[in-house]
Amino acid sequence: MSGAPPETTSATYSAQLCSAAADFQAAANAIVALDATAVGVDGVRNSLQNLATAASNLRTAAQAQDSLSTNLGKIAASVAGVEQAAKPIVDSVRTGCPSVPQAATPPGS
Repeated sequence: MSGAPPETTSATYSAQLCSAAADFQAAANAIVALDATAVGVDGVRNSLQNLATAASNLRTAAQAQDSLSTNLGKIAASVAGVEQAAKPIVDSVRTGCPSVPQAATPPGS
């Protein structure tokens, strides 16, 4: 026994991927901490849009990493879950706010 610590391997990811992952986590954390009564409909919509944008950016960045590309479907499913949870609220608001756009369907759905 040499007494040396076991060798650990760590993947090397691009700065773009690290940044996209950080942005996605920050957007997800912001939704968890969101006080909908304080920020109102526009604040909720902005938070959901930020999460969708961050998820899209993360998918794009992760596509370059073969080991991560298998998880892209899970990200899309998670974003879809958030959108479904918000759907009744947004749909009810849409009747009085014609400027609220219809939900977009991701490509390949």
